[in-house]
Amino acid sequence: MTAEDITLIDTDGTGIVKGYLKETIGGYTLAVYGITKHGLVTVKVAAPERYFFVQEQVRTVQVVYGIE
Repeated sequence: MTAEDITLIDTDGTGIVKGYLKETIGGYTLAVYGITKHGLVTVKVAAPERYFFVQEQVRTVQVVYGIE
């Protein structure tokens, strides 16, 4: 899997920008930057070549900016 397999949809204008993708134990970590405010971001993961997802991999997450 690469960062190109991941799409970020910034519906609330948080400023989020996709960075590098790192494989970790049990999964992956996507670096992000550019966040300037709270909001919702939808994350879509496409199946990499030679893989198949039984259902579409889409999640909407709350982005928090600053100290909570």
